[in-house]
Amino acid sequence: MQSKRFKWILIVLGVGLFAAFACLWLAGRQSLYFNLLSFWGVDVKISPYMPFVDIEDYFAAYRCHYLGWDVFRKDPCDLMNRVHFYPVWFLPHVIDFGKDATPLAGTCLALLFLGSFVALVCTPRGWSDFWVYAIAMFSPTCALAVERANLDLLVFILLVLAASFLSRAAWWRAAGYSLILFGASLKFYPMAAMGLALREKIRPFLLVIGGAAILALGFVLLERGRIAAVSQYLTDFPPLYFVFGGPASFKYAETALAAQFPSRVTQIRFFVDAAYILAILLSVLLSFYWMPKFRRIAFSTALDEKQTLQFWMGSLIVTATFFAGMNLAYRGIFLLLLLPWLLSRRQLNPTSSFEKYFPYWSSGIILLLLWVPFITQHLMYRNRVWVLLFSVFVRDPLWWLFVTFLLSLLWLQLAVSSPLIKNLRAGFSRD
Repeated sequence: MQSKRFKWILIVLGVGLFAAFACLWLAGRQSLYFNLLSFWGVDVKISPYMPFVDIEDYFAAYRCHYLGWDVFRKDPCDLMNRVHFYPVWFLPHVIDFGKDATPLAGTCLALLFLGSFVALVCTPRGWSDFWVYAIAMFSPTCALAVERANLDLLVFILLVLAASFLSRAAWWRAAGYSLILFGASLKFYPMAAMGLALREKIRPFLLVIGGAAILALGFVLLERGRIAAVSQYLTDFPPLYFVFGGPASFKYAETALAAQFPSRVTQIRFFVDAAYILAILLSVLLSFYWMPKFRRIAFSTALDEKQTLQFWMGSLIVTATFFAGMNLAYRGIFLLLLLPWLLSRRQLNPTSSFEKYFPYWSSGIILLLLWVPFITQHLMYRNRVWVLLFSVFVRDPLWWLFVTFLLSLLWLQLAVSSPLIKNLRAGFSRD
């Protein structure tokens, strides 16, 4: 009952804040709207500007695509003349997605995101949990995704529903994997969540992987023209300075060195790429080294299955997108899926100070990562050099350590909950 009360408070606060910003925009107070968002840490320095600009990118691509434009090369229907590099197949031909549809679609995405997070993810057991969820929900990372109406919100909703289905009986789990595949057909990276199939027994695992492979192959065959177009034009995209992931610091170094030694660009790129691969290998090795430290925390069975699935899902998405160099400015919202599992660790009877404080420092790191844009935005008011120094020496190392920590927990979870891994280990033991 207490949990429901906290959830209602979160819903009222979330909807109220969203409505307040909507009223500012509709009342013509754009200057105040921009100033508040900028103070919050939300990047609004794009021109021309409109709320829900990312979902408008999809609608614009739809309109121009069916007018005969190659939207992967040029999209004159887009407000900011951006080229498009995601599928547009899911938009029905019978609906006219004019600019009037953008506010409605953005509002629906925002409210569904808020509802799915509060109803299906949040498990506040007291005021301390409530404040953790509130600080996470009102972070600039979430605010950016909502204000832009980025399609990552839809992917988040699909994955939250998938986790709920996967915690049930067989046919429900099939529906859960179908939702993951549908999300992957929209933005590709949700395919990482199919790693959840490793928790299945061998026969269901083979059925899931086989079915996913057939569907993925069919999708590639049907959409091969658009996929080829995306692959062809990816190298033409300009650098996105607010985009960051695992390779960010390495790309900063590559850019700086190439400016100093323009005749050695190829060699610099080779050594930077080699250094990045080495960093990934070191992260994996360090995650194995940390495994004994987290063994008791990860092996506890007194857990809610849905929370465990959400943790798996969030960890797989975050680690995959981080190492792939995808934009964590938006995909940081998947850190929200980790909080219930981490906070539930307080139910353990700690045998050391490390176990006692584990739920606090781990959830604290997540909150810090979610609020990094606030720090970056206010450092930018001083000097852009401060932003670069903070990104290279604070933000990126913190992300690397956190992703390594997630890898360590994933290996342990895999060892304890995967029948496939257990059978392989048993086979090696007999040998």
